[in-house]
Parts: sequence; C-alpha cells; structure tokens
Amino acid sequence: MHQPYYEDLVTREHILPWVRLHALKTLRMVALLREFPDVKLTFNLVPSLLVQLQAFAEDRARDRYLQLSLKPAAELDTATWTSILENFFHAQRKHMIDVYPR
Repeated sequence: MHQPYYEDLVTREHILPWVRLHALKTLRMVALLREFPDVKLTFNLVPSLLVQLQAFAEDRARDRYLQLSLKPAAELDTATWTSILENFFHAQRKHMIDVYPR
C-alpha cells in the first residue's frame, strides 16, 4: 500500500483522509481472507503508512474529514456543508460513484 505523508507536522492534522481509508480497506481485505483460508496473499505496507497509522493509534493525529463526518447534520453551517461537498467526493464519478445505484 503506497502512502504519501499527509500529516501537517505543525498542526498534526492530516490534510487528506487517505491514511484512515487505506487502513479500513486493509482491514476489510484481511477479514475477507479469513473466508478463503487457502488463498495466500502478501500485503506490502510502506513505512510512511505505518508511521501515520501509529500516530492515529496513539491519538497523536487528527483527520479533519473524520471530524467533519462526526458532526451531527443539524450542527453544520453553510461553510461546513460547502467544505464537505467540495472535499468528500475525490473520486472518478463515472467509474467509482455512478456505477452504484442509490
């Protein structure tokens, strides 16, 4: 799993959510492997991902996208809504979003 270093070293805030999302994806893949014990698979985790995961595990990192996600919808102001709409959909819409019906 490749992983650039997304942590702002001054604020300890992660400027993009990819560390958390890669961690969730990896855990999901490992859990799926339990259903297929004969499948052999190697995960290559780069040091920058491990360092950032360790920071989250030790509660030394912050993820601004997670913080926004945890806010109750009723508490979101217009600026926060705008930020969510502008930043929560970094995906190729045609290939990663539209292929799944609502």
